[in-house]
Amino acid sequence: MPQPAKAYPVRLAGTRGYQAAIAAAAPGDPVQLLCETSNPFDADAIAVTDALGATLGYIPRGNWVQRAVAREGKGATALIETLSAGADGITGVTVLVTLTDDGAIGVRDYAPA
Repeated sequence: MPQPAKAYPVRLAGTRGYQAAIAAAAPGDPVQLLCETSNPFDADAIAVTDALGATLGYIPRGNWVQRAVAREGKGATALIETLSAGADGITGVTVLVTLTDDGAIGVRDYAPA
């Protein structure tokens, strides 16, 4: 019997500019991971968006998910694990990422917040 895929928590970076989209999100919501090869700050950037395509944040630069997707060709699925308000009033997002062997994730053009 095959083992269920393991999901790993990843706290998103860059959430400050996406608080309106985060306010509409809830734990358990599926999210999409999208490569932003045109991102001027990080050629391996992976944006995390909700079902409507609104950005919630980014997989942190240098994170193992970037390596697995951008360099090793893995696919990935994810859902929101937690939303947490910080002392600065900014809500952070942690997603649960599951790697897949089906290859590439989606791609989108970079657009500033």
